[in-house]
Amino acid sequence: MFWNKNNNRINKITTTITKTSLQSQKEKENKNTIYLKSTTCPHCKHVSDDSISTFPQTIQDTNICVLGSKCIKCGTEWDTQYKSY
Repeated sequence: MFWNKNNNRINKITTTITKTSLQSQKEKENKNTIYLKSTTCPHCKHVSDDSISTFPQTIQDTNICVLGSKCIKCGTEWDTQYKSY
């Protein structure tokens, strides 16, 4: 929100939309999908919040991030790739 003064010294409020509700909802759905893929073991289907073992790493010169995970039940390791925004 920005406050602007016009010539007769009356304050006027202007609003700038940075993200629509549709964009916000889509972003939330993408984050949930990434979270589920990175916490669900592809081998035994065990779901654990403790499975994420690394912070997202960005592949050089791309906007693709890789999140490494390891299942605490069976020991399977996997990477989840996604585009960063």
